[in-house]
Amino acid sequence: MFILAHGEDDDLIPFTETLRLAEAAPDPRKVHCEILKIFSHVDPEQMPWTMKNLIYFYLPEGWKLFGVVYQLMSYR
Repeated sequence: MFILAHGEDDDLIPFTETLRLAEAAPDPRKVHCEILKIFSHVDPEQMPWTMKNLIYFYLPEGWKLFGVVYQLMSYR
């Protein structure tokens, strides 16, 4: 299994490089790739804690992050 996670707003390495890496894998069925809006390497910005942001940003992004962690933990 090949597990990839990358911040969408990463200023150092574009997330498209991670997508290309996932596409280049020998068996795409064994790739788990998530592009996360909540992480970046440089100058991370936090969205304000509002109900709208919680429902439409933080919960979906948290669910994606949970999926990545779940994949990692299932192969330890």
